[in-house]
Amino acid sequence: MINRKAFWIALALVAAMLAAAVWRISLLPDWTHLPRYGVNGVAMSPVSSAILFVAPGVVLFFMARLTWRARTARNPGESLQPWKKYGNVFLVLISVIVTLAQTFIITRSLGLLLTMNPRVLLVIMGLLSMAISNALPKLPWLHSRIAFLDLDPDKGARFLRYKGWLGVFLGLAVVLSGLFLPFNVISPVVLSMAAVVVIIGVAYRFSGRRGQPQ
Repeated sequence: MINRKAFWIALALVAAMLAAAVWRISLLPDWTHLPRYGVNGVAMSPVSSAILFVAPGVVLFFMARLTWRARTARNPGESLQPWKKYGNVFLVLISVIVTLAQTFIITRSLGLLLTMNPRVLLVIMGLLSMAISNALPKLPWLHSRIAFLDLDPDKGARFLRYKGWLGVFLGLAVVLSGLFLPFNVISPVVLSMAAVVVIIGVAYRFSGRRGQPQ
């Protein structure tokens, strides 16, 4: 599902993020804690340096997820074409977004770009999430070789629509949080909403299995 160009772009960005993370940690007096600054350079409590490995981990996860989805699909080859196009665009966008976020975190930890409001990055991430999710309902349902993950075409199409709506909702929530919430509560709120969206999506998918032949 991932073409070579998208694969190498994503892999190059992962390598760059890992190298930047190791470099930044090597400069720390205490390698377990990363300095953090708020708006206008106000010092805040440090965070774990492990946060620098989240962004490359996100890209690797989606690379594995897209590859696994293609390998387990049992549709004819032509049904995979829209997914291949979507997957390549999705992977490159996600890779660029998290690389920008990683760059922002490292730069701010060095005491640079302190006048730049991080809310801008959150709004951009939310808008891109909405655009990516909005494309999901337009894709054909891919039948899975794994029986308990499969749905019939009608239920599969409904699931994709529902998944798209959830993604748009989460993206909108990120935009609104970035614009209006106090900065110290944005992360817990967004992460909580993301967890709820994942749980609802999984529950909806498996509820769709009821009434299908086993």
